Amino acid sequence: MLSRSYCAVEFHIGTSWNSYPVKLFSSLGHDHPVLRERACVLCPLSQLLVSVYDPDDFDNNEVQSVLATLASVYRLDIADVEARHASTRRITSLKGLQTTVPHLTNISAEWVVRSNLICRGEVLPQSAGASEASAAGQDSQSQRDVRRNPWNAFLSARCSSPFPQDMAALREEYHALAPEERQMYEEMANVAAAAKLRDLQPYHKGVRGSDSHSIAGQPESDARALVPLCEPYESAQRDLACAGQVASDVLCKQLLDALSVQNQEHQQQALALRKREEECDRLRAEYTQQDAVLRHTMSCCPPMLDHCAPALNGLLSELLADGERSRLRAGLLEAWDALHDMRLHDEEPKIQDNSSSMPSLCNQLGFCVCEEGGLGMKSWLFHRRLTVFLRSVFVPRRTKRKQDDSGRMVPVELTPAQQQSQAKLKRQRSLLNDAFIVLKIEASSNDVITDVLPSETYVHSSWRRMALNPLQHGPSCLWLHIGHVNFSTWTMGFLKLHEVDRNENENGYTRLRVGDVAEACHSVRTFFESQQDFDVNWRCTVHQILANNDILIRDDMCSDWVLVKELADLPVFEFWQGWLAENAKHREEQKRRSSGKSNSKKREAPAAPAAAAPAGKKARSTQAHADAEIPVDADDDLGFDEGGNAEQDDVHLMEDSGDESQAESISLSELINAADAGPDSDLEGDNAKDKEDLADASAASAVPRAAAEADDVASADISARGPADRVPAGPRRDPRPTLLASFESWGDLRYNEEAEHIMAVCPLHTNCRRTRTVHPSSTARNPGQGRPIGWLCCWLQLADRFSTAAEHTSQEALKLITLEGRRQARERFMRSESGRGLARHERARFDHELHDEPDAMT
Repeated sequence: MLSRSYCAVEFHIGTSWNSYPVKLFSSLGHDHPVLRERACVLCPLSQLLVSVYDPDDFDNNEVQSVLATLASVYRLDIADVEARHASTRRITSLKGLQTTVPHLTNISAEWVVRSNLICRGEVLPQSAGASEASAAGQDSQSQRDVRRNPWNAFLSARCSSPFPQDMAALREEYHALAPEERQMYEEMANVAAAAKLRDLQPYHKGVRGSDSHSIAGQPESDARALVPLCEPYESAQRDLACAGQVASDVLCKQLLDALSVQNQEHQQQALALRKREEECDRLRAEYTQQDAVLRHTMSCCPPMLDHCAPALNGLLSELLADGERSRLRAGLLEAWDALHDMRLHDEEPKIQDNSSSMPSLCNQLGFCVCEEGGLGMKSWLFHRRLTVFLRSVFVPRRTKRKQDDSGRMVPVELTPAQQQSQAKLKRQRSLLNDAFIVLKIEASSNDVITDVLPSETYVHSSWRRMALNPLQHGPSCLWLHIGHVNFSTWTMGFLKLHEVDRNENENGYTRLRVGDVAEACHSVRTFFESQQDFDVNWRCTVHQILANNDILIRDDMCSDWVLVKELADLPVFEFWQGWLAENAKHREEQKRRSSGKSNSKKREAPAAPAAAAPAGKKARSTQAHADAEIPVDADDDLGFDEGGNAEQDDVHLMEDSGDESQAESISLSELINAADAGPDSDLEGDNAKDKEDLADASAASAVPRAAAEADDVASADISARGPADRVPAGPRRDPRPTLLASFESWGDLRYNEEAEHIMAVCPLHTNCRRTRTVHPSSTARNPGQGRPIGWLCCWLQLADRFSTAAEHTSQEALKLITLEGRRQARERFMRSESGRGLARHERARFDHELHDEPDAMT
């Protein structure tokens, strides 16, 4: 389970982060691998930056700022994800409460506002409520208003307690006060209000006992002694009033001065505007006069009103051949249209959008696989050859269907041998889906070389090791766990394992362990980074991970090792014949592809049988190798898409698709048998065309595809492919005799003697032509039938009015053909000798027809 997750992550994310454009952002650390990469590895964005900036500019602030801005796009903001999740939950809850229909915009805004309120509430201090603040403000305002009342000043001066007993007498006394006394109490109230604003005691504190009576009983003269205290306040108030009046006068004067300046500027602008209006009126009058003169001039010159290119008359027309005149006129008209016609944006060719195009294979993998003889190409071809073998082992066949007597498509019953093979393939595919498959890829050439070297006693072992060391520059055995598979392109994610003990236990299991640092990556990158020797032969063996119900002891409960056992009935398959042979095969494939002879998938020769098994393995008989299903490589299938296009597989390398569990599996021996049996074979081809050719027994013209190429399989008999039922092609049909007559510069009229019709060919539009017969009509519906020259020539003269062939041949265009136009067109056509010769093939003129051109023509 850990390996599956790790391989999937490395396959989808690790490969992308090791390629461009993500690898481009390593330049932010002042390491610029983009300057050292080949052009095929770079993405369009990287190519654009390299073309715009010099290599020395990548350390500048401008380039670093651009890269930092682009890198911010690849950052994942968790807030966006949480906002979408919260909006989704809110929509679900609202729908569950059966309220009004929610909108995603409103809910998202509500979530943002609510989150903002919660965040601010955690930071800002708690404030009092609005109602409490307003109540406190009203109380303080009313209290301040009360303090300014003269009645309060009177009570403060006359009473010692808040609620005196002789309140009625005090009220009568207050109303009987003289104006001078009332003015005194008003000034005391103003002083109290000013003291309150400065947080001072507004009135004196009351006293108790005899002091209160003595204070209350003091004469009024003592109270008037407080009046001088107010005189400084009165003088300060008068000074403030004088200062305010002076400031007001100064401010008013400044405002009046600014207003006068603005009025002057406004008057100047209004004057300039009136001058411009007068100039516009004068220019408008001059334009009207000039337009009237131009219209009068154009009315006297009709060619300026109707766009028409001049005809090629005179000496030039006589020197040119019939077809050359038409082509030259069409070229001139097209060049003229290109010079003066305005084209809409949708008529122009679309700009290539690199964002919608798929990246190249080199860009996806992060290294070059197109360099001839490079390590990347070797790794890619090595991966291709390996996937051919894996597809034959893990891909079940498609279920064929045929039509029964009732017309329904029913599956074809398999023979017992085919059912057993299909069940075996499905079991193996199930193991691959569950990630219980481990591949052992080992070099097979070193064993042969070791056996060839002399082993006599006089040869010291140190010399033997020295001779073999150059052959061991890379690993000779790879244990790869298939953790992830894209069943559309058959690209995989591998986890490297290491063999703990080379000897198998008594049950045939081998212990494998994960390295100290787990290494998992794309299948092609695995071979690219392993630095293995591609010049030798390589073979593959499929192993199954032990998965039973045995009880594990404490020492065995560790997730860094597994026990594997080789799958039964699967021989060792040698899928790589060395770089020289594989490169020659690859060049032959490229040559066939470039020549266009390989329109469908072809079969390659089978790989050579595996070399002798190493010591410690049980020997396999020669008959087991002969009966094994040896898969055949697809010719140029770079992506191994079942029935797909090889060109598209390269660009969709990283796109994972559904499991095509019903894909096919085929072997060389079965192909040869299918060719012997003819089209009644039960096997299917690699694509839909093979399926139709082999399933339909009545298709006598279908030829079974070759089992292998003649240069790859020399032992395959050509006659074993079945007789060729293709009917031999006869002699080419002679061209029909045609008489050609040119209608000046408007086109050609062609008479076909076999079909007995006249065709008008318009050179202005592509595939624009009209055909009329020369036979008379058997009914009275079209009495003019049989004499179409005038009608066709008039139709050719209308070509300049239409931009496309569809418009020229439409019914709207045919309605523009008139009797007078047909007569004039016929008259011009009959001026040439070729035109008069072609007109002899028309039907004869009837007795009631007064002119050569019929009156009625539809």
